[in-house]
Amino acid sequence: MTTLTAREELIHSMRAWRKRRRIAFFTRVLTIIAALALAAPATALLLGQFTMMREDYVPMRHVPGADGSISISKADTYVLVRYAAELPRCTITDAEGYELLQESWSFEADPPAVGTSFYAQPGRYTVLCQGGQEGVVALNQDDYEDSLRGPWSLDKPAIPLFIGALLVYYAGRFAANRIAPESMRPLYPA
Repeated sequence: MTTLTAREELIHSMRAWRKRRRIAFFTRVLTIIAALALAAPATALLLGQFTMMREDYVPMRHVPGADGSISISKADTYVLVRYAAELPRCTITDAEGYELLQESWSFEADPPAVGTSFYAQPGRYTVLCQGGQEGVVALNQDDYEDSLRGPWSLDKPAIPLFIGALLVYYAGRFAANRIAPESMRPLYPA
């Protein structure tokens, strides 16, 4: 059984410390790279959402003509709203004269958006409202709700990516500090 001298023990502990510091350094570098890999697309997505949320951005509108006709190009759920006024009772009929089923719809915004929702297949429809169709618009429900939410909605991918980048970054810092804490640094003899 050999006993280590104080000098050999110090050299051994310095080598072990350097090894731990090297592992901690690579852990920190890898987590910074991973955090940047998450933050870069998050930034691009957020900037894209800001450019789409201009004041004048409104999803594709289907405005009834003088005879109340609208043309819908894709099968989806739509909402019927009236800007700056309450929506009167309206009927929506297809080309064969069948009336579409409407349900009341509202969205918490400032001011709240209120209207009716309906499902429509591609084709021409007639919208007739009591008192006329002035200001009445049919909009794709998902697109319209996205425009009302703005860029800060948590269901948009930018915010979760930013949160993930922050978690990865701070987890890397924490892990590196646990791998090689300063309390383990060997002390040189005086």
